Amino acid sequence: MRTIAEQGPSKRMNKQEMLEYMEQLEKRVGLVQSEITRLNHSQEKMKQDLRFLELMLLEEYHMLLQIMDRNQGTLRIHAK
Repeated sequence: MRTIAEQGPSKRMNKQEMLEYMEQLEKRVGLVQSEITRLNHSQEKMKQDLRFLELMLLEEYHMLLQIMDRNQGTLRIHAK
């Protein structure tokens, strides 16, 4: 049997071939939807990790400023 890319939708396909073609397309849609879901989950995890690292870095900057100059109270770092 030919692949989806090779056969494509054709007016010369019989009913059985058309049903098989549709099944292949449905399987591909399912795989693509699964991949999108997985990528969205991965993206959310990366956003959480990045936010955590950003907060950790800000805390380290605050500690560094305290160590460098305890007498100057005007230096500040702000988070977004």
